[in-house]
Amino acid sequence: MSKISYYFTGLFFIISLFTINPGNTRAEDDPIRVTLDANPVEFSAPPFIENSSTLVQFRPVFERMGLDITWDANTRTITGHKQDIEIELQIDNPIAKVNDKLTTLSVAPKLREGLSQSLLEQR
Repeated sequence: MSKISYYFTGLFFIISLFTINPGNTRAEDDPIRVTLDANPVEFSAPPFIENSSTLVQFRPVFERMGLDITWDANTRTITGHKQDIEIELQIDNPIAKVNDKLTTLSVAPKLREGLSQSLLEQR
């Protein structure tokens, strides 16, 4: 398996470790809870659902994954990188780049409450 495939698969595996109230029985007024590797992820702005996808802040997730983060305000692009992986997301662009491989997201990353948020596929 190539490194790109390995990291791309790893990214989706990591995303699958997030849970949103198992069983999808969340009432509309219940807060969305996110965990990664059995540990809760805290956000300064609450996650929200758009078009059946849950969007969460980039920074807490990228930091939990051990990625160094850069933000380019001119292009409104956030990049997370470490060793052999680089994930690039751009606000309002549904195309994400993982190690130079492009993939289309179901919902483009957004700015909300002044904080960048990215999708987390509901499973």
